[in-house]
Amino acid sequence: MGSINCTDYEIYSLEFGPGALEAALKVEAFTTILGGTKGGDKEKRLSSQFIGRFFKRFKNLEEESFNCLLDLCDDPDVAIRKQAVQDLQSICKQEPAFTSRVADVLVQMLATDDHSKNVTAGAFLKYTLEKVIPYFEPISSELDRRGILRVLTEFSMHPGDAFLSCSETEGVQLLCPLHSLLLSSLPTVPEDPLLALSSTVEPNAGSGECQSTKSLIPEQVSNLNILEIECLLFSIVNLSKLLPSFLDFTDPSSGDSASIPEAASRVRNLRPKLQYLARLIQLHRRNILSSTEELLKLEEIAQESVAEEAKQVTQ
Repeated sequence: MGSINCTDYEIYSLEFGPGALEAALKVEAFTTILGGTKGGDKEKRLSSQFIGRFFKRFKNLEEESFNCLLDLCDDPDVAIRKQAVQDLQSICKQEPAFTSRVADVLVQMLATDDHSKNVTAGAFLKYTLEKVIPYFEPISSELDRRGILRVLTEFSMHPGDAFLSCSETEGVQLLCPLHSLLLSSLPTVPEDPLLALSSTVEPNAGSGECQSTKSLIPEQVSNLNILEIECLLFSIVNLSKLLPSFLDFTDPSSGDSASIPEAASRVRNLRPKLQYLARLIQLHRRNILSSTEELLKLEEIAQESVAEEAKQVTQ
């Protein structure tokens, strides 16, 4: 056993040619590879690669091999942890039965208190979507899949170390473009108070009045990118939770009077536009419901007419 060095690339004879090593020597060599996970940094990385490559060939050592990779996932060295995660993904390709366990490991890694910069939030999320999510199908339990996706969703809300580590002034500079873009994306509030308050018109106040409300929706509304507005609003609200003074979330009693006036001004600029957008959406919804009801009535009348004609023919 001592004659096989885990750092020696001749260990690849395990793979090339069935007669390269006898079965007993192959097991001995692979056991030495597993022992390499307790060695130095180079041995750990090389052992991780070999375990991922030869995992399927040693059924009796699968559990031990898997546990060795788990140990490497907790290694203080960033490169070793990253290598172990990649080789766990290789195991999923070879043995789908381990997919759920690998997913559990990734979930635990996401929930850890370790704030090292081994993988950034965006890069790890991209890796998870590309390398982990495709292997969710073999997981038979719907609850397990849902639980893992919930944790990944919560992790995707993480703004990244760059935002968390910046100063308050830098944070404001980062959020101001979002605020400006949101303001420009929202509809302009008209001077006509009837148009601004048109949502107060009841949909059942008479056909003539309902028809007049349809003309109150300006042409600019049809050009609104609602999805863009939703994304901008979602981003700025959630990021502002990490910087409460940006949108006047700060408690006035805290004494931070310097940032409150600017934050209050931002809220004052947003509020009327958001209120107007909400009223437009409500009015548009009412018009759609009204149009749908009219179509249903026409369809019902047509069906009754066809039924009556069919009845006359049969007589």
